[in-house]
Amino acid sequence: MSLLKNSKLLSTLIVVISVLCLGSVIISILGARGGWVGTRTAFTTIAYAAQAGIPILIAAVVILFLSRGNISSLIKSGIAVILVLIPVVGHYATQPEKQLPGAPINDISTDTANPPLFNAVIPLRPAKSTSVEYPGAKAAARQKQLYPDIAPIESSLSTEQAFKRALDIANTMNWDIVSQDMDSGVIEAVASTLIFDFKDDIVIRIEEGSSGSIIDIRSHSRVGRSDRGKNAKRIRAFVESFK
Repeated sequence: MSLLKNSKLLSTLIVVISVLCLGSVIISILGARGGWVGTRTAFTTIAYAAQAGIPILIAAVVILFLSRGNISSLIKSGIAVILVLIPVVGHYATQPEKQLPGAPINDISTDTANPPLFNAVIPLRPAKSTSVEYPGAKAAARQKQLYPDIAPIESSLSTEQAFKRALDIANTMNWDIVSQDMDSGVIEAVASTLIFDFKDDIVIRIEEGSSGSIIDIRSHSRVGRSDRGKNAKRIRAFVESFK
């Protein structure tokens, strides 16, 4: 009887805590999307919710086994498992790439010596956005350290063919095309992250090469000093699709 009463109490308690964990995640996401919660605060809150959710998840599973004869405790524990799994799985499934110790980076380009320049997207950027100026040699060295594989695409396609292919890929990746100018070989677009709806600016430059064309792409985050590996991941996906 004591075990039954305890399971009822514990199952109620873990439901309350799991609701709080999930609620803090939802508020953090909505706040970051709406601009009334800072990016770092949102990520930190979600991380804490996920950490708190692990022991709650374990407790809920244990109570599921202990209260097999109590429908109420079974239902509550089951609800707690479902609720707390969302922040736990969501946090660990969206962890950024592991980065080496050092300065954060939020601007990635296949050409760091002469990176493609932003133009058409500039009027769309909020006043508090990070600078569109390329951060220079230190950032280039940092990128080479973190992502040595990122480099210009050398294609046998003509510049016109490469432009059309790049534009098709950008549309396939659900980027919002801001500008496309075949004469200059430049495409500018905006990508939105899935959960937080952060806006990242992209510029693609197609130039004539020795045996076809050279395609460069630059992806830059409007918010935060670190992009958590997102820009490099985006560029790699574009390069892989282009091949």
